[in-house]
Amino acid sequence: MAGRLQSMLTDLASERQYIDTGKLLALAITDTSRLLPATPTFAEAGYGAIKPFTAFSVLVPATTPPAIVRRLSIEIA
Repeated sequence: MAGRLQSMLTDLASERQYIDTGKLLALAITDTSRLLPATPTFAEAGYGAIKPFTAFSVLVPATTPPAIVRRLSIEIA
């Protein structure tokens, strides 16, 4: 797959632009979606039940004052 982006278990919002432009091929999705009607679910593709999760990170510069880091932590939680 030289010259093509590769991705695994990511959210559709992040990858949609690459799928729409043909840079990424969606092989399977966790649930049916009207946004990708021709793409089978993992179960339909023979992979069985997939239990995905989404994670994210929040980064700040190392010089960020501790009070701001605490406030961000509280607000995010």
